[in-house]
Amino acid sequence: MINSTIAFQQAILKLSCNLHLPSSNEEDLQRDSQILNNFSGCDFVWLLREKGTTLLPLKIGANPDHITYFVEGDRAQVMHAFHFKSQSGAVEKISLSEAERLVYQSPTEISLTMTLDKLVAEVDAVLTRGKQFRLWGNSHSAIYQEDVSWSEWKAFFEAHHNSVMLNLMARALQYLSEHKRAA
Repeated sequence: MINSTIAFQQAILKLSCNLHLPSSNEEDLQRDSQILNNFSGCDFVWLLREKGTTLLPLKIGANPDHITYFVEGDRAQVMHAFHFKSQSGAVEKISLSEAERLVYQSPTEISLTMTLDKLVAEVDAVLTRGKQFRLWGNSHSAIYQEDVSWSEWKAFFEAHHNSVMLNLMARALQYLSEHKRAA
């Protein structure tokens, strides 16, 4: 298997050098390297901008605002988007609209046809992984406690404008309710 983390770290440095970006906030490149190490095995969207970089792991519930903030709100600066594919180690230049599409992918696919046990296992696995990675902020927050309900998680994601996780939790609660009505 390809060590995609090393391949991605090399790609970041090469692309940055070849495109002469970023022209400020070069320390972002170091942070990107840490993110690659912390989320090894994930696919990523990477924005290389004049004023820095942004690297976001995909399909784990990361807040898409970390990418869309720049894509939608800062078109004045030079910006390139890349998709890092962990399975193959490939780095693909993509459009900004494709970057937006990718960051809105759900961390798991759930449906009403799932058994209740499968639904709970899928959603709880996403929440557990996010907590382990401290994906949603300070691990000392009350939301990181063991006995947090799905409704509380939904409210948390709504308050923190994480539309990917908000949508997942809303669907999960809807399907949970449907399962309870059918029982």
